[in-house]
Amino acid sequence: MGFINEFASSIYDYTGFIITLDFTKCKKADSAALFALQIIRLELINTLSKLQRGLKSINIVPEIKVTNSKSLDVLRLMKSTGYPINYDGVQEIEIDSSLVPVDMMGYFKGKGSQKHYSENKKSIYAAKIISYLNKCLSKHGYNFSDIHKNKLNGIIGEVLSNAEDHSHEGTWFISGNFSREDSKNLDDVVGELNLTIMNIGESFYEGFIQTKEKNREHFNSVREKVNELLINNPNLSINEEQIFTLWMMSDGISRLNFHDPSRGTGTMKFINSFVDLGDFEDIEKGFTPNLSLFTGYTQLICDNQYKPFKKESVFCLSLNPENNLNLPPKESHLKVLKKRFPGTLLSIKIYLNKKHLDIKYGGANNEKH
Repeated sequence: MGFINEFASSIYDYTGFIITLDFTKCKKADSAALFALQIIRLELINTLSKLQRGLKSINIVPEIKVTNSKSLDVLRLMKSTGYPINYDGVQEIEIDSSLVPVDMMGYFKGKGSQKHYSENKKSIYAAKIISYLNKCLSKHGYNFSDIHKNKLNGIIGEVLSNAEDHSHEGTWFISGNFSREDSKNLDDVVGELNLTIMNIGESFYEGFIQTKEKNREHFNSVREKVNELLINNPNLSINEEQIFTLWMMSDGISRLNFHDPSRGTGTMKFINSFVDLGDFEDIEKGFTPNLSLFTGYTQLICDNQYKPFKKESVFCLSLNPENNLNLPPKESHLKVLKKRFPGTLLSIKIYLNKKHLDIKYGGANNEKH
């Protein structure tokens, strides 16, 4: 966050000098962080371009230069998220990845204020997202069935609605990219799929606090359990905000529950869908699927080790080995951010492998239901 804030300030306070994004010392990167940096760049430059209209003699749009990392894996992710990469000019590349970039979905931007059916692009983008996911899946011998496409459409639609609700202007951003091992053996080859959704606005916790009067019974019920957990575990490195955020991931917990009792299931369905689809793991190669959530001062990580579980017909997330909401989560999976993320960033990283999918789905008709 510190780097992104510094970069944003450099654009906002542009003084006419070239701004350099220097990745030469970067040995490890994440698709979600690179995505967030790209969105900040695109949005600020777009804003400056609008301000410049009518001021033809003044150039306030900055020139941005990108220097390459020496890490092959960082270069892969940079290329996958739209950064200009020239491999010919890179010296001493570190061979630290077997994956090569295949393509990216592009950057989509939607806004909740687009009420008219011809303006609201949420359903259009949901269809494009599903089409892209299906294209990636087909490279490993499978395709979504029509039933599964319909389910995904509803799930992605609710997640985008959540992004609108938590945004100051109802605006959300989404992108995806796909990388794959360079192998001719379809059964063994592994593909990495990244999907990231972001909005700028209030955090999960802030939104829940703002509606506590309208949502009093629901809010007090959650707060009572959160306080009990904190009292019984005084040495936790996390606080009320992180516990609230964790609990809000479970089915039926929503700041808008007073408005619509059916709200509060989209995020968990989203997690379950992708955890089920892409849970292939190869720790030696660094192929570890996970969902990462950054919101306010909270970072939450869900993976194969700590994933959703079903309790009394609803899905919950505890982030502990006991699958018990009355026990504290592992601090490796629920953390306090040093700087506030101004909104919410939800990132999914999954791995696809035909042999693994055959074991899970039978491999008879090559169609995932």
